Amino acid sequence: MAVPDTILKSPQLPSLPAVAVRLLELARDPESEIQEVVETIQTDPALTAKILKAANSSYFGFRSKVTSVDRAVPLLGTTVVTSLALGFSLTDQTTPAGPMYEHYHAYWMQSLAQAAAADLLGKHARTAVECEFFLAGLLADIGRLAMLKTIAKEYVPVLEAAKDGLQTLHELEQEHLGYDHIEVGLELMRSWELPDPLLQSAALHHAEAGELQARSEDPHIELLRAVATAAAIGEYFCGYAKGQALQRAKQLTEKFYGFSEDALNEFIEQTSARIEEAGQLFSMNTSSIPDPSELLAQANEQLAQLAMRAHVESQQAKAREKSIEEEKKRLESKNRELQQQAVHDPLTEVYNRRFFDETLSHEIARARREAAPVALLFIDIDHFKRINDTYGHHCGDLVLQR
Repeated sequence: MAVPDTILKSPQLPSLPAVAVRLLELARDPESEIQEVVETIQTDPALTAKILKAANSSYFGFRSKVTSVDRAVPLLGTTVVTSLALGFSLTDQTTPAGPMYEHYHAYWMQSLAQAAAADLLGKHARTAVECEFFLAGLLADIGRLAMLKTIAKEYVPVLEAAKDGLQTLHELEQEHLGYDHIEVGLELMRSWELPDPLLQSAALHHAEAGELQARSEDPHIELLRAVATAAAIGEYFCGYAKGQALQRAKQLTEKFYGFSEDALNEFIEQTSARIEEAGQLFSMNTSSIPDPSELLAQANEQLAQLAMRAHVESQQAKAREKSIEEEKKRLESKNRELQQQAVHDPLTEVYNRRFFDETLSHEIARARREAAPVALLFIDIDHFKRINDTYGHHCGDLVLQR
């Protein structure tokens, strides 16, 4: 099912401010200069302040204080600055108070976790710009934000259904709505004219390892693998299907990064610290995210529940299979019984007229084919009517049976 116009044409759909749009244009232009980026940022005092705050944050860890945009942009790089501008513009317009706060906060926490994990995985990459990994992780679930802002009434029940952790969110979205946040996010990102690598990473952030492996020749494969792995880490930190997310994270990190279980635990610890730094960068409270030891306990408990559920379902399936087999045997027996009744006289249990007619037809046909004779033998009981008239029909029936 295509993404409906109620989302794509909604005035509530997230949009980018003019400064962010201009920075994206400069990022796409290979002949653009750093000074153009500086001048664009300086047109927005609020963004200028946030870029300077970011440059002086522990997230980037520059040794000396950065006091001007002219110095911040060359230090951070235009890709980093563009990523930060996009992130700041989206968080500023989508953090409402009130009853919807829980769902927006959950979205941003998971997006920050994905961005932090992707950023760390980007350090393992041989080719791409690390902050491109951060932005790709941050935007991978942008479709969720679009659905919250445009179809909250229909979408919130899906988010609530995801809380039992038994199905992934995109599975529930497809089941309830007929489309998912991946499709919505891609439509939104295309309308923003974001670079193709960001679209690809969003499209594949829930892809299985085999599908990613099949794209090993893709020039952006390191970004695709990192965002898919970061999505599993983000789900582990902030989602509800923690057990499944942990299993997926183990599978992806082992296959693509050679992580042992200890290495994965260390990476999760690093990601936890990085999430806190990213939260400070975007002025978000990350205290709701559990620490790694608590996360592991929750994931193991959920995996145990899933294993128990699978065992119960297996036993129920076996019981259903046994019941079906017993019913099949009962019906087969009943069918044989009915077939017997159809060609036997209920009183004497000898073949009835129906059987006689069918058998005689077959025998005549056989005799014609083989040019053979057919013989009939008639047997009757003498004076049987006298028995019925004298002793009654019940006595007559006994005579016939014996």
